[in-house]
Amino acid sequence: MEIHANASVAEKSNVRFDCEAVIINTLLKLGVPANTKGFHYLKTALYFAIENPIALTSMSKIVYPAISAQYYAASAYSIERAMRYAISQSCQRGNTGFILRIFGYPEDMRAYLPTNREFLAVVAEYIRQILRDMPASRVEHTISA
Repeated sequence: MEIHANASVAEKSNVRFDCEAVIINTLLKLGVPANTKGFHYLKTALYFAIENPIALTSMSKIVYPAISAQYYAASAYSIERAMRYAISQSCQRGNTGFILRIFGYPEDMRAYLPTNREFLAVVAEYIRQILRDMPASRVEHTISA
């Protein structure tokens, strides 16, 4: 996932496209409803977390304001709330086998709801591993499998 300074613009945009495609595919596999604002906020926050893992140490001071200021015209509170709603929907209606594989939680996800920070940290690490293990040219072709 590392982009070198001497990489061409096309290579940099391909890496971003591959990363975004893996993020979207992972969120959909987790059962995050794509028709919610929280889906889009989580997608942006995951890309942000993959690029800058330290940012997750301060969600309310770094992540929510950055997403609000850079991408969406929404308050940090509404971004946080929409993410929480999307995560809760994922835990209630999502693919429990896939959730168990990523999070390692018991089968009954309804009994435990991860915090926004925990969800983003675990999913970001999962995506980092996918991007690290696969050549950039293969990521795009394998996400639909």
